Amino acid sequence: MKTHLYVGAAAMALLIGASGAFAQTTNMQRNPAGAPMAAPGATQTPSKISLTAQQKQAIWTSVASDKGAKAPANFQASIGANVPADIALRPLPANVLQQVPDAKNYRYAKVSDQVLLVDPSTKVVVDIIKQ
Repeated sequence: MKTHLYVGAAAMALLIGASGAFAQTTNMQRNPAGAPMAAPGATQTPSKISLTAQQKQAIWTSVASDKGAKAPANFQASIGANVPADIALRPLPANVLQQVPDAKNYRYAKVSDQVLLVDPSTKVVVDIIKQ
């Protein structure tokens, strides 16, 4: 009789553990494609983009006349940094996207004489272009 109780208790523990794991996976946030997203506040790996010197020059030339924003005091521009909400992200001009089609999913911000390429879904800097 004791054996049946132990087996029953073990089975119940397995069910409770499995249901907890199921609840954790079903409560995860998902992106529009249905893939799980990291929990809020979790560090995400930034997107990657590899630009040639010529492509960077094309981007710089195209947006150089834009008035740059002053970087907020607590913001240090670096690849992987989160862009503060008060820095406006703009779409790259069409002529740039013709020359650099890999940049179509990114936005830019000109901050302190630098052009930041940013993944708009995560607001993470993926590249910095300096003159």
